[in-house]
Amino acid sequence: MATISKEDIIDAIDELNENRLDMLTEYWQFLIAEEGGTEAKPLVDASVACANMLYSAKAYQDTLDWLDAIGLEIAKTYGEESEQYVEFIESDDLENLRMNALDKSSIEDDEDEDFGEDE
Repeated sequence: MATISKEDIIDAIDELNENRLDMLTEYWQFLIAEEGGTEAKPLVDASVACANMLYSAKAYQDTLDWLDAIGLEIAKTYGEESEQYVEFIESDDLENLRMNALDKSSIEDDEDEDFGEDE
């Protein structure tokens, strides 16, 4: 099976490919395996790297959705009391990224509503 490269993900994100979140998750799994499997630090580092790719593409709502989905997957796979899940939810990098994406997503929603009122 061919692995998905970072460039493949960036292209999919930039093109608004409807499979981009699935591709990003597959790339996330690849990064985790490459960096040491199921350890908490590589798992969080891969999450930060992937979420940053979405955020950099200004896909703010997708960033939030993807982080939520990954959090659920980690909780389901390792358990809510696991080191992996605790590191994920307590990561300052992920929390900052989530807050920034939430702020940007809210601004976009407000702009969309304002635009709708002008019509």
